[in-house]
Formats: sequence, structure tokens, C-alpha cells
Amino acid sequence: TKSINPWDPDDSPEAWVGLNQTNIASVVALVPAIQSAWQARCKALSDLPFCIYGKGDNVIDDSDGWKNTVGFMPNPRHFLWLTEAALVGYGQAYWLKQSNKYDVVKGSQYFVPSSVTCNINTDGLGGFTRNNGKGQIIYKPEDIIYFWLPDPAVEIGPPTIYPLASALISAKALNEINKFVSSYMERGAVKAMLLSATGMPSQEEAERVETWFNKFMRGVSLKWKVVNADVIKPTIVGEGLEAFKGITILDDLTRQVHTAMGTRHMLEDENYATAEVRQREFYTNTIVPDARLIS
Repeated sequence: TKSINPWDPDDSPEAWVGLNQTNIASVVALVPAIQSAWQARCKALSDLPFCIYGKGDNVIDDSDGWKNTVGFMPNPRHFLWLTEAALVGYGQAYWLKQSNKYDVVKGSQYFVPSSVTCNINTDGLGGFTRNNGKGQIIYKPEDIIYFWLPDPAVEIGPPTIYPLASALISAKALNEINKFVSSYMERGAVKAMLLSATGMPSQEEAERVETWFNKFMRGVSLKWKVVNADVIKPTIVGEGLEAFKGITILDDLTRQVHTAMGTRHMLEDENYATAEVRQREFYTNTIVPDARLIS
């Protein structure tokens, strides 16, 4: 993965934060703000009541007493949950229509968005290429149920901007803070240090001291050691947890994540009246438009 490079011609969000499409979700999924917001959107959409209409606008099935009349969706809640999850995390979702020899759809299969490539040509959408881990399979456009979030910068195909991409920079910063706190506690809540030695020690001696000190630091709360202060002097580098005292970076990053994910109603500093309004906005501006797109 790439590091931040302002001279890189690739301007996609993934390039700027050093991530690619295949590992975005795995990197940030465990950041609490992202995980909670992602789950909230998926659960809210999959819990909406719905109906399936046949010819003449007759209701042939509904969410209250689902009978799978269509024959290819035994678990519609699961379908809706995965579709919303893919739209949030990738801006696109794909389902394979599994048909019999008479071209009657009998089943459906979810495809991980990063495993699907859209084949766009001068005539429009030419089909899809699916990498299933063993090889590539070509599908015609009518073989796939596909969902793309709209993007004014894209005429045909999946978007370049989607909720998780918008939240990535803040989410990655929160992830780094979590890793710093974890590392800090693992070494016994001791700040990072440089070891300065008198004279110019050999490489073997420097490695020996580094190895001993690293082992010592991992068990610093359990062991005591005597060292020659005239030979080795530890120098503190950086800050500890007190650096986060009195600043609002965590709150600011969390707020940015929920703003990008459309889940402002989940912020803890909202009062009841404001949270209620935010929740209505969440359904009006986020969940219902996605539901209409899926329908």
C-alpha cells in the first residue's frame, strides 16, 4: 500500500490514505465508530417493512409473512443487510442470478464487491468479470443484479466516492490512536525511549542492548534491573496518554466519521430532542434513499 504522496496522480481516497479497495474494510472495520455506524445502517435498512409486487401491482409477498413466493430470496433480511453493507463500504453491490436451463431464476448469490470488475466499453456496460479466487468468470449484464450509488463524476459504473471512503481518513486516524494506546499499555504504560550509549558501540553490542531492553520493557511492571547509567542513558521520545488530556481530537474524529456515515444521531453528546431529530434525518436522508435504490 502507498503512503501519502501529494505528487501522485492518483487522487482516489484509497491512494491518499494508503489503502486499496481490497483491504479497506479489514483495516477500519474494528474502529468502534465505524463498526457501530456501519452496523446501524445495515440493521436499519434490513429492518424496514417491504412488499413484493407482481403483475397488476398485486402484492404477492411481504416482510410480515414472508413465503419466498419469488423463489430466489429465502432470506430477504440477509439480502438487504449485505446489500446496504456493500453500498456503504464499496459504493456498489452485486448478486448473481442463479437460473435453471429454462432461464428461470431459482437462487441468488452475494458477490464481494472487490471481486467484481465492471467491463465498460463505448457502448456502455459490457458485462462483469468475477475473480472467485480460483480464476476469472465472465458474466453478461443480465446475469448480475447490480447496485451503484450515484456519482456525478461517473457516467456508467460504480462511484468513486461512497460513505466509507469519505470516513476513511478520520477512521484511520482513530485506528492509529487505538494502536498507540494498545502499544503503550503493552509496554507497561512506559513512554517510548531512545537509548544513548557512551562512545561508539559495535553493532553486536548495540543489538544485544536493544534486545535486552525490549524484553525488559515488555515486562517492566514485573522485573527490576540494574544498569550502568554512565554507559546507557534512556531519553524519552514523544508523549504518553496525558497528551490526549484536554483535547478534543477523539471527539472530533468520531464526529467526522458519523457525519460521513450519515449516523449523526449516534453521537453521545446529542440531547434527547436533537437526537430524535437526527434519527428522523437518518431515515429520511440515508436509509430511505438507499431502500429506494435497492427496490
